Amino acid sequence: MLEVWKSRGYLPHLEVPGATQFLTWRLHDAIDPALWEVWRKMYDGDESARQIWREAEKHLDQHGGNAYFRRPELAHRVMAAIVSRHGKECEIHAAVVMPNHVHLVVTLREDVELSKFVGRIKGATTHEINQVLGRTGPLWQSGYFDRLVRSADHLARCIKYVHWNPVKAKLAAHPSWYAHSTASSTWSEKVSLPEVSASEG
Repeated sequence: MLEVWKSRGYLPHLEVPGATQFLTWRLHDAIDPALWEVWRKMYDGDESARQIWREAEKHLDQHGGNAYFRRPELAHRVMAAIVSRHGKECEIHAAVVMPNHVHLVVTLREDVELSKFVGRIKGATTHEINQVLGRTGPLWQSGYFDRLVRSADHLARCIKYVHWNPVKAKLAAHPSWYAHSTASSTWSEKVSLPEVSASEG
């Protein structure tokens, strides 16, 4: 596989045709811009990227900003935009829409560019959700976090993380009870995922 690093003003992104990636992107107001700038300046390689990701995750799970996706109908629209791409542009392994961010574990088709794939999902949801909210301006952050999934064990851990994130964030007692996740039967059936057992948390 040909690995290509791309920078878009934040953390660099690794574009690998046909690769499996763990992606996270957030609403534009989910993290204070000043804090994001501190993290951006911290970046100096893989280890700092992991530290920044951990810090960002802690903040995101506090549901900061407007957290528009507390509204079920809005979270549903984002899940629908993601799941509609399964079998066309990608294979979805796990997805969840949290109140202010999205996690997605996905294998892209070799002819699908990662940054454009994320951009299409953001573009498909921004206008629609802004209309519902009666607002204008950016909905999503500029950019996203991405981590290359390099083994079957790593893939299993990423899927587990995504599905149990609502439980960790105190939004549900079990992954299958959170409606805006591929752990829920509403979405798992659309992407042919197995049920999540109660012992995996």
